[in-house]
Amino acid sequence: MRVFAVAMLLLAVSASARAGELLAGFQKALAADPVYQAARAEYELNKFAAVRAGRAYWPEFGVNASERTELKGFQTTIQIAQPVVDADRYATWRGAGALETRAAATMRQREAELIQRYYSAVSTLVRAKEQLELNQAKTKALEEQAKAARRALELGTGTKTDVYDTEVKLSLARAEALTLRANFDAAGRQYRAQTGEPSPPNAFALPRERRLLPLPPLGSMLEAADAANPQVVGAIQNEHLVELDVTRKYGAFLPRVNAIAKRTIVQEGQAADYIGLAFQFPLQSGSLLDLSAAKAALLKASAELDAARQTTRLQVQRLYELVATGRQEQIIRLEAIQAAKLGLEATEKSFKGGVRSQIDVLNSIQTLFQTNDDYVASVLGLGVSFIALHAMVDTPAADVLDRLERFLF
Repeated sequence: MRVFAVAMLLLAVSASARAGELLAGFQKALAADPVYQAARAEYELNKFAAVRAGRAYWPEFGVNASERTELKGFQTTIQIAQPVVDADRYATWRGAGALETRAAATMRQREAELIQRYYSAVSTLVRAKEQLELNQAKTKALEEQAKAARRALELGTGTKTDVYDTEVKLSLARAEALTLRANFDAAGRQYRAQTGEPSPPNAFALPRERRLLPLPPLGSMLEAADAANPQVVGAIQNEHLVELDVTRKYGAFLPRVNAIAKRTIVQEGQAADYIGLAFQFPLQSGSLLDLSAAKAALLKASAELDAARQTTRLQVQRLYELVATGRQEQIIRLEAIQAAKLGLEATEKSFKGGVRSQIDVLNSIQTLFQTNDDYVASVLGLGVSFIALHAMVDTPAADVLDRLERFLF
């Protein structure tokens, strides 16, 4: 059998994926993933809480009807109260923007987590598919080698050892195919559970060619992480909310002032109106302790913000290095595939010349299979680091998946 044909079988991949399939699958996951749907509901609840906080200074309307025994009838009181001075309401009102910003940051973090779960399903599917196809190609190559070994034995130019060695390799490949098929089916079910639909036919094929994965300078990514990382943004807003809580606790020592407009109506139709101010001094024995606890919570929130910033910067640096080295590793592994292909060709020529043995040819076939499998694992792992890196700087999902698809598929 021609060695070039063997190499091409081992390098065979299915047709290239249609443009945008990675992003299209993610859009389906946005609608199908139950964890993300729960996050969307949580986001709506958080937005309502922000809206409610923004209405802290809205006037209050009340109606009270009660029976007065001394008047032998009902007395109805209608009152509108407009808060004027109220530290608690002031802190709540000032925190509305922080609540909304924190809710948006949490939602972006949930979306980033969904991208990583979705890509995990895609990469598992791609790895299983590639392994199965490579195993099929290797099996065909070993079947050709087995035929050639038996023919050589019949012609008296081969040995039984060559036949046995080939049969062993072929049996192992066929047995491995059963596990690989099960893995591929399981990966397909995982992808469907993630997106609600089966994967497109012939999708997500990995070409064996050099491609460029864009990577901005590290300094710009660190700046973006400081400004936009969802965890950092959430920690900033949390610190602001705790600061406002300290203001609220100080307000316990201040009076509350409301402007009141009230009408009292008795059963006989008599009415009494009142317009004025109402003062309250809600001093409590535990106010000092509440203030001390709020100050301690502020120190904790500030420390958590510093920790979030430090952790984010370290993660960005680590992931940046993984992506940078992964891009170089891709080139080296492609060179290894080409070297393995040439090595297989040289080994078979040497075998025909009597310099190498049948087992050397079989080992060369296995080496070519292994280098391809290692390449697939490497580039898919690079995708994991690439997505995690851009999640740290809050890059839009469409941009991340478009760049990754151009690189991978």
